[in-house]
Amino acid sequence: MIQIHTRIRRLVASPNIVCRCLSVSAVTATSAGNKRKWFVDRTTGLVTSTSSDPNGDGDANTTASPTYQTIIGLEIHARLTACPTKLFSSSPNGAALSTSPAPNQLTSPFDLAHPGTLPRLSKTAVQHALLSTAALNCTINPVSRFERKHYFWHDLPHGYQITQQRWPIGGEGTLRVERGDGSGGGGADTKTKKKGGNQNRRSNANVKDVSYFDVGIDRIQLEIDTAKTTKSSSTSAGLSLINLNRAGAPLIEIVFAPTIRSAAQAADTVETVRRVLKYAGTCNGRMEEGNLRVDLNVSVAKVLVDGDEEDADFGGSSGSMDAVEAMYSHHLPRNVGPRTEVKNLNSLRQVVASAEFEAIRQAQLAEEYANNNKSEQTSQSPGKETRTFDPRTQRTVKIRDKGGAVDYRFLPEPDLPPVVLTSAVLGGHDTLQGFLSEHLSESPDSALERLMVEYRLDERAARVICADPEIVRMYESAVRAAAEELVVDQNTLRQSVGAQRDEFVQLARAVFNWLCNDLFGLWKGGIDVDTDGGNATIIDTTTVDAIRLGSLVAAVHDGTISTPMGKKILAVMYEEEPTLAPREIAEARGWKVITDADELRLLCQTVVNDPKNSKQMDQYRQGGRNVQKMSKFFLGKVMAASRGNAHPGLAAE
Repeated sequence: MIQIHTRIRRLVASPNIVCRCLSVSAVTATSAGNKRKWFVDRTTGLVTSTSSDPNGDGDANTTASPTYQTIIGLEIHARLTACPTKLFSSSPNGAALSTSPAPNQLTSPFDLAHPGTLPRLSKTAVQHALLSTAALNCTINPVSRFERKHYFWHDLPHGYQITQQRWPIGGEGTLRVERGDGSGGGGADTKTKKKGGNQNRRSNANVKDVSYFDVGIDRIQLEIDTAKTTKSSSTSAGLSLINLNRAGAPLIEIVFAPTIRSAAQAADTVETVRRVLKYAGTCNGRMEEGNLRVDLNVSVAKVLVDGDEEDADFGGSSGSMDAVEAMYSHHLPRNVGPRTEVKNLNSLRQVVASAEFEAIRQAQLAEEYANNNKSEQTSQSPGKETRTFDPRTQRTVKIRDKGGAVDYRFLPEPDLPPVVLTSAVLGGHDTLQGFLSEHLSESPDSALERLMVEYRLDERAARVICADPEIVRMYESAVRAAAEELVVDQNTLRQSVGAQRDEFVQLARAVFNWLCNDLFGLWKGGIDVDTDGGNATIIDTTTVDAIRLGSLVAAVHDGTISTPMGKKILAVMYEEEPTLAPREIAEARGWKVITDADELRLLCQTVVNDPKNSKQMDQYRQGGRNVQKMSKFFLGKVMAASRGNAHPGLAAE
């Protein structure tokens, strides 16, 4: 009998495993009359369980089971979305197009594996692979080679994949990863308060200490993508449709050493890679479109304490390690269990859910195997598996036993020479450093530091902006547009001190507030936002560009419109008017601030002489405390009569 325990909301469900959206996932299962509750800590990756007295004679949860440590290695497949063609043909790279073509339109004879066709390497793809490798802090090999990885599947027309298993373009490196909240939500926190206080007070209130951890990268290889398989809903059951538009698209595979120890670390690592490649301009990171996919390798190892014996038959020490595991043996505990690979995860939440599901499933198998051996019952050691993640049930499902490197029959690609980083490959540069200096964009960390220095944004505000390089560009363009409209030389103000510098800082912070509080608020309120792994960003969906946003900030800054009017104008720009400038909208709708003295005087006289306000006027004439109270009353009436357009300060005078 199985009992499922959930809390907050269900993240992973199965007949015997459930994870909840906290730092710990848990399951209660009945086995041989003994209830056992399993836990996995999302932050540390430790898997434990406790058992209760089945007869009810003792205290519940009295017996603690051994602890298991989650071991994770990642393989991240990133499409080079900025490359215009496929890796070995002139067919367009679908990810680089602004519109989605019909199925099977982006193909060439080579993509379809027609006999006699030969590959022709894209120089642009090689360059983008170099930029990606450098951005991820990995070594670049001056010579790399392609080889064939053989396997037969319906999405691979050639019957082999052209890749770089043994001679990759990128070598070892270390990636510095910022710790997130472990939820798998991805991205920076863009939720800011909409009311009260200035930008410093709002943002500093939620500043948290930022910590990092290092993850080892083993290699980065350039290879071709496979076709896309879609289960047909309009035809008979079991039929799959193949779209060859993606077949042969340029791809880099980033292979991490198994140094990750929890689901949270895995999600944070994927998010960091996604952000780094977006800054490098080589991959747009859109996981929902398949442009960034994750293969998750998970195993568990028993945490040994004094008196424990190592399970030689269950772990890799028994000699059952394959070539891949042997290569990474210095990263693995001696008693690590069999490795399971979960294929093609396309969101951060799937990465978290799969890692936690597998950690508990494998710990349960290890415990059952150990207990059966102790009781001299026959039990087969769990084998290596390839699994897939079912988003509907939120569980992993076995699709086949896992093969080894020998099964792929790797051999050098006979139709392609080695890739040598000559001047022609490097776009005319004599050295690799010269090429990188010209083409490699700033890193997320460099952008963060620059925004804090140049625009005097506090750290939290800068982190919100730096969540996406497109938002950085929009922010800086909006500041520039606002400064130009106010006839302000932002370069001079940025380098100045005193009052001029304060004016520029005030303008930069105003742009931040309007962008990250008001425009982000409209964006999140108007669409079903999913920040799970880089879905549509505000840049993709909003018609409020940087020029119009900067113009709005300038109009509020110089007093042409008030802040409440600005919010109404921004809503109109977002929802109704995709082209009109803010000042044009204000003029057309009568939302400009009234500052003319004669017009304000006429408004005041109309309100004071209105018979409806005679009682309040009598109270005002009585003097004393009534003067201040009635002054506020009449000011409110003036603002109402002007539909909020009267300048409050001038009207009060």
